[in-house]
Amino acid sequence: METKWLFQAIIMIGLGIIAYFLKDFKRSIDNNLNRVHARIDDGEQELKEFKNEFNMHKENLAKEYVHKDDFIRAMSSVDNKLDKIQETLMSIKRGE
Repeated sequence: METKWLFQAIIMIGLGIIAYFLKDFKRSIDNNLNRVHARIDDGEQELKEFKNEFNMHKENLAKEYVHKDDFIRAMSSVDNKLDKIQETLMSIKRGE
């Protein structure tokens, strides 16, 4: 009869040890998942900040720089004015 109780006690102790390690393993997995979720949240926050900063740069870019078409249009206007000045100077030189 004592061997039966001894055998049951050994099984119960073994199950207790296994349960403890499973509980510890689950706690370790939960901690790792929490760290992963925290990193994901941090990454999402950094992404939002990056998007906001990028949008601010896009807005400033439109204010500070000129589009190529606008530049060509303005330079063409300046060229026309210079051509008129040159024609006027040439006509003065010729005596017209």
